[in-house]
Amino acid sequence: MMNNSPHDKFASIDIGTNTIRLLIACFDNGALHAIKRSLNITRLGKGFHNTGKIGEEAFWASIEVLIGYAAQITEFGVKSTRVCATGVLRKADNAGEFVNEAYKRTGLNIQIISGDKEAAMTATGVKSAIDTGSAGSIIFDVGGGSTEFIFSHGSHDAVVLSLDIGAVTLYESTVKNDPPSADELTAMNKTVRDAIKGLIKKTAGCIDSDASLIFTAGTATTLAAMSLKMGSYDPDMINNYTITYDELKTLYKELITKTMCERMHITGIEKGREDVIVSGAAIAINVMEIFKKDKMIISDSGLLEGIIIDSPGKETKI
Repeated sequence: MMNNSPHDKFASIDIGTNTIRLLIACFDNGALHAIKRSLNITRLGKGFHNTGKIGEEAFWASIEVLIGYAAQITEFGVKSTRVCATGVLRKADNAGEFVNEAYKRTGLNIQIISGDKEAAMTATGVKSAIDTGSAGSIIFDVGGGSTEFIFSHGSHDAVVLSLDIGAVTLYESTVKNDPPSADELTAMNKTVRDAIKGLIKKTAGCIDSDASLIFTAGTATTLAAMSLKMGSYDPDMINNYTITYDELKTLYKELITKTMCERMHITGIEKGREDVIVSGAAIAINVMEIFKKDKMIISDSGLLEGIIIDSPGKETKI
């Protein structure tokens, strides 16, 4: 394993169904410190459930974002970069075309990772910032096209599972009205509950009743930003922030009674999440209900950090 200088910079890119994110970071005494973060909502998964492909507009908007990220990586003198794609790129008929076009225009080599690999690296990233406690934890990550769960007991990740349901795909498959109708909300929640209930059988006996519930990724941080009425996003305030079940229900009720345009004026919701925050919140509520948790811890750290820590040649202490 090679030694890393404190001045060495590493980059990770997460290409998801809704967002593309960049992290440039360095290690200091084994701990990962962010230098630069970027996020762009390109909605690669828009309309995927109808066509099975990435739409042309999202395709080229995402390529442009990656061109910009490649420029930032060069500007910061990054030593090593790892690019991982999740969600819709696992299934899109034109995923290979996207990967090839991105490489041709940026030199970035995109690795399409499995849901299990995404979950494992997410857990690594979360644990770099959050104390999961001796009783273990249930970490969940709601993405645009899938939801990952990591059920850990102590220091061991007992079960890692990925559900083929995410905020974008759930919203687009169940909601046509703005705001959603009562029937659409019922259908959305039934879809979520049916999917999550299958986890219970697979995790029987491996979850401590006192295990903490930890929520990461865009839906999680958006709900925390709403709760904090955070006009300017601060990841340090997000990590370890706790949202109760009652508070989440209150936020959800506010979301489902407003139109997308009205939601854009809610402090904490960034443009591009005004629709899928509804479905993302629905997933979170059902997770809390099914696992009988009255609170959850929010983590800003997750897949991006895990991608870097998981990369070969890093000396890290988690």
